[in-house]
Amino acid sequence: MQKRFAAEREKYGVREADPVKETFEQVWNDDTKRQQLLDQQDEAWEKLRAKLQRYDQHVQAQFESADQPRFTYADRIRMLSGTLVNRKPSTLKLPQKIKELAIGQVKDQKADQAE
Repeated sequence: MQKRFAAEREKYGVREADPVKETFEQVWNDDTKRQQLLDQQDEAWEKLRAKLQRYDQHVQAQFESADQPRFTYADRIRMLSGTLVNRKPSTLKLPQKIKELAIGQVKDQKADQAE
């Protein structure tokens, strides 16, 4: 079946790279795909941030109704400043290109670092 698909790809001039088999490095080194990946991460992070805000409102309501020392949302944000609570993944300084390593190379690098 794979041979048949390869022959059809060649016949119709479709690129050889299979998106299902692409490595992270191949996706990251393609500017368009990297931007799409970062946009998806930002969207997912916004959903998580909205859930976190709903949870914080719930916790704050519980603290206000109890006779316990108050730990405010502002205190929590101050402690978490600099984390992804206040930022998006796309604002992080990430490399523009990364080198693809074979599995054996990764093991060799780990062995070299251990020595």
